[in-house]
Amino acid sequence: MAAKVIDIDQLESPNVIEFIKKIDGDFKENNQITAAPWRYFGLPNFRFCTLIDQEQLVGVSVTSQHPVSEHLNFLYVSSTERSRGYGKRLIEDWLDRSTKSLQTIHVRTELLRTRHYYSHFGFAEIQPQDAKGRLNLWVEQCLRFNPNTYQNAVLMYRDIG
Repeated sequence: MAAKVIDIDQLESPNVIEFIKKIDGDFKENNQITAAPWRYFGLPNFRFCTLIDQEQLVGVSVTSQHPVSEHLNFLYVSSTERSRGYGKRLIEDWLDRSTKSLQTIHVRTELLRTRHYYSHFGFAEIQPQDAKGRLNLWVEQCLRFNPNTYQNAVLMYRDIG
Protein backbone atom coordinates (compact mmCIF):
# COMPACT_ATOMS: atom_id res chain seq x y z
CA MET A 1 0.00 0.00 0.00
CA ALA A 2 1.39 3.36 -1.03
CA ALA A 3 -0.62 5.29 1.55
CA LYS A 4 1.39 7.92 3.37
CA VAL A 5 0.90 9.36 6.85
CA ILE A 6 1.39 13.13 6.91
CA ASP A 7 1.25 15.50 9.88
CA ILE A 8 -1.52 18.08 9.63
CA ASP A 9 0.07 21.54 9.59
CA GLN A 10 -3.13 23.52 9.05
CA LEU A 11 -6.41 22.21 10.35
CA GLU A 12 -8.30 24.72 8.21
CA SER A 13 -7.12 23.30 4.87
CA PRO A 14 -10.11 22.58 2.62
CA ASN A 15 -9.52 18.83 2.27
CA VAL A 16 -9.16 18.36 6.05
CA ILE A 17 -12.29 20.43 6.79
CA GLU A 18 -14.26 18.48 4.17
CA PHE A 19 -13.07 15.17 5.64
CA ILE A 20 -14.04 16.19 9.18
CA LYS A 21 -17.53 17.19 8.01
CA LYS A 22 -18.02 13.68 6.55
CA ILE A 23 -17.24 11.84 9.80
CA ASP A 24 -20.32 9.73 10.45
CA GLY A 25 -21.76 6.77 12.28
CA ASP A 26 -20.44 6.11 15.78
CA PHE A 27 -18.13 9.14 15.49
CA LYS A 28 -20.60 11.76 14.21
CA GLU A 29 -20.01 13.80 17.39
CA ASN A 30 -16.50 14.51 16.07
CA ASN A 31 -17.52 16.02 12.70
CA GLN A 32 -17.30 19.66 13.81
CA ILE A 33 -14.00 21.52 13.96
CA THR A 34 -15.01 22.90 17.37
CA ALA A 35 -15.49 19.39 18.81
CA ALA A 36 -12.93 17.05 20.27
CA PRO A 37 -10.31 16.21 19.19
CA TRP A 38 -10.02 19.09 16.70
CA ARG A 39 -10.35 21.79 19.37
CA TYR A 40 -6.96 20.65 20.73
CA PHE A 41 -5.15 21.43 17.49
CA GLY A 42 -2.04 23.49 18.14
CA LEU A 43 -1.42 22.21 21.66
CA PRO A 44 2.20 21.04 21.87
CA ASN A 45 1.55 17.52 23.14
CA PHE A 46 -0.94 16.65 20.35
CA ARG A 47 -0.12 15.20 16.94
CA PHE A 48 -2.70 15.32 14.15
CA CYS A 49 -2.13 13.13 11.09
CA THR A 50 -3.79 12.38 7.79
CA LEU A 51 -3.48 9.24 5.72
CA ILE A 52 -3.26 10.01 2.02
CA ASP A 53 -3.60 7.37 -0.69
CA GLN A 54 -3.51 8.29 -4.38
CA GLU A 55 -3.84 11.97 -3.42
CA GLN A 56 -7.05 11.28 -1.47
CA LEU A 57 -7.43 11.82 2.28
CA VAL A 58 -8.73 8.46 3.56
CA GLY A 59 -8.08 8.61 7.31
CA VAL A 60 -6.99 10.67 10.29
CA SER A 61 -5.46 10.04 13.69
CA VAL A 62 -4.87 12.20 16.74
CA THR A 63 -2.44 11.23 19.48
CA SER A 64 -1.18 12.97 22.58
CA GLN A 65 2.04 12.69 24.60
CA HIS A 66 1.86 12.57 28.38
CA PRO A 67 4.52 12.18 31.08
CA VAL A 68 4.06 8.40 31.40
CA SER A 69 2.24 7.42 28.21
CA GLU A 70 1.10 8.20 24.72
CA HIS A 71 -2.62 8.15 23.99
CA LEU A 72 -4.59 7.53 20.81
CA ASN A 73 -7.31 10.16 21.08
CA PHE A 74 -8.99 9.55 17.74
CA LEU A 75 -8.72 7.36 14.68
CA TYR A 76 -11.12 7.47 11.77
CA VAL A 77 -11.10 6.00 8.29
CA SER A 78 -13.64 7.20 5.76
CA SER A 79 -16.67 4.91 5.68
CA THR A 80 -16.10 4.27 1.96
CA GLU A 81 -12.46 3.27 2.52
CA ARG A 82 -12.68 0.75 5.36
CA SER A 83 -11.30 -2.81 5.35
CA ARG A 84 -8.37 -1.78 3.13
CA GLY A 85 -5.69 -1.64 5.81
CA TYR A 86 -5.83 2.11 6.36
CA GLY A 87 -6.63 1.91 10.07
CA LYS A 88 -3.78 -0.56 10.50
CA ARG A 89 -1.44 1.82 8.68
CA LEU A 90 -2.37 4.71 11.00
CA ILE A 91 -1.99 2.58 14.14
CA GLU A 92 1.34 1.12 13.05
CA ASP A 93 2.65 4.60 12.24
CA TRP A 94 1.64 5.79 15.72
CA LEU A 95 3.22 2.81 17.46
CA ASP A 96 6.41 3.05 15.38
CA ARG A 97 6.82 6.76 16.17
CA SER A 98 5.84 6.50 19.83
CA THR A 99 8.57 7.52 22.24
CA LYS A 100 6.73 6.00 25.22
CA SER A 101 6.65 2.34 26.19
CA LEU A 102 3.07 2.70 27.47
CA GLN A 103 0.33 3.41 24.93
CA THR A 104 -3.33 3.85 25.83
CA ILE A 105 -6.71 4.11 24.13
CA HIS A 106 -10.19 4.80 25.46
CA VAL A 107 -12.88 2.95 23.49
CA ARG A 108 -16.57 3.46 24.04
CA THR A 109 -17.93 0.43 25.88
CA GLU A 110 -20.51 -0.48 23.23
CA LEU A 111 -17.94 -0.63 20.39
CA LEU A 112 -17.12 -4.32 20.78
CA ARG A 113 -15.72 -4.67 17.26
CA THR A 114 -13.38 -1.74 17.82
CA ARG A 115 -12.18 -3.18 21.11
CA HIS A 116 -11.47 -6.50 19.41
CA TYR A 117 -9.66 -4.70 16.57
CA TYR A 118 -7.21 -2.98 18.94
CA SER A 119 -6.43 -6.28 20.66
CA HIS A 120 -4.75 -7.38 17.41
CA PHE A 121 -2.11 -4.71 18.05
CA GLY A 122 -1.33 -5.97 21.54
CA PHE A 123 -3.78 -3.78 23.46
CA ALA A 124 -5.48 -5.32 26.49
CA GLU A 125 -8.47 -4.10 28.45
CA ILE A 126 -8.19 -3.28 32.12
CA GLN A 127 -10.58 -1.90 34.69
CA PRO A 128 -9.32 1.51 35.88
CA GLN A 129 -9.41 0.37 39.51
CA ASP A 130 -7.04 -2.52 38.63
CA ALA A 131 -4.38 -0.28 37.05
CA LYS A 132 -0.98 -0.27 38.74
CA GLY A 133 2.18 1.84 38.43
CA ARG A 134 2.44 4.05 35.36
CA LEU A 135 -0.94 2.93 34.13
CA ASN A 136 -2.53 4.04 37.39
CA LEU A 137 -0.86 7.45 36.99
CA TRP A 138 -2.51 7.71 33.57
CA VAL A 139 -5.92 6.73 35.00
CA GLU A 140 -5.59 9.38 37.73
CA GLN A 141 -4.65 12.03 35.15
CA CYS A 142 -7.68 11.12 33.01
CA LEU A 143 -10.04 11.28 35.97
CA ARG A 144 -8.68 14.72 36.97
CA PHE A 145 -9.36 15.94 33.43
CA ASN A 146 -12.79 14.30 33.24
CA PRO A 147 -14.23 12.44 36.25
CA ASN A 148 -16.62 10.63 33.87
CA THR A 149 -13.87 9.25 31.60
CA TYR A 150 -14.64 5.60 32.36
CA GLN A 151 -18.40 5.90 32.69
CA ASN A 152 -18.93 4.80 29.07
CA ALA A 153 -15.41 3.88 27.98
CA VAL A 154 -13.01 0.99 28.33
CA LEU A 155 -9.32 1.56 28.97
CA MET A 156 -7.04 -0.38 26.64
CA TYR A 157 -3.28 -0.34 27.03
CA ARG A 158 -0.08 -1.75 25.60
CA ASP A 159 3.03 -1.74 27.81
CA ILE A 160 6.29 -2.67 26.13
CA GLY A 161 8.48 -1.28 28.91
